[in-house]
Amino acid sequence: MLEKVIAVGGHNYLMTHRDESAQAYLQRSGLAQYFTDAVTAAQPFPRKPDPAALNYLLDKHQVDRQRAVMVGDRNLDIDAGHNAGIAGYLFDIDRLITVTSAPEVQVTDLNDLLTFVD
Repeated sequence: MLEKVIAVGGHNYLMTHRDESAQAYLQRSGLAQYFTDAVTAAQPFPRKPDPAALNYLLDKHQVDRQRAVMVGDRNLDIDAGHNAGIAGYLFDIDRLITVTSAPEVQVTDLNDLLTFVD
């Protein structure tokens, strides 16, 4: 998924409540190369679903909000995307989430999102 976004000229950004351990995980797993930028708990942004951190990334990188998507595994991720004026795609691998966020797309396998990348 990350590779396809880049292949079509897009970018991937990480927005997490976790500290720098999230970026360390991406490094260890060989995924860091697919991310252009990140916001972590180390930065002074309010927590999701407040859109401040997401707005920061969108504005900093001049992302077209009509084409941007917030992919997340919790309702607050989708709510943050909506609060920033972008679509939200919910990833629920175990079908355990009680959906309250009205995602535009809901999948149980990230590969199912490949058809939405153009």
